[in-house]
Amino acid sequence: MDGVRCKELQECLLEMLHWFHDFCISHNLRYYALGGTMLGAARHKGFIPWDDDLDVGMPRDDYEKLFTLMKYHPGDRYMLETPYSNAPEYNYCFFKLYDTKTTLVENLKYKIKRGVYM
Repeated sequence: MDGVRCKELQECLLEMLHWFHDFCISHNLRYYALGGTMLGAARHKGFIPWDDDLDVGMPRDDYEKLFTLMKYHPGDRYMLETPYSNAPEYNYCFFKLYDTKTTLVENLKYKIKRGVYM
């Protein structure tokens, strides 16, 4: 990915993170940075220059509450997909929060067309 497209993607991810942060604060949910997101924050004071996603974790109780909140009160822009989804091509053991106003295609075991995610 070239630097310009990576920067645009990171700006989209940062907007998503701001939304997620506000959502978590308003619902008293705890979360924390993981992996490259944590490393980027500590080492680069932001993103690792070539990073293309956000990695966050949550205590299990908060994770389950997020699932319930998003299931019964979906937002206009962001969609939560889970291992419990009906999509046969979704083969992750964790949740992904997608930006429905974007398009991103993953070519792993299955070709998955969704949006930019965290």
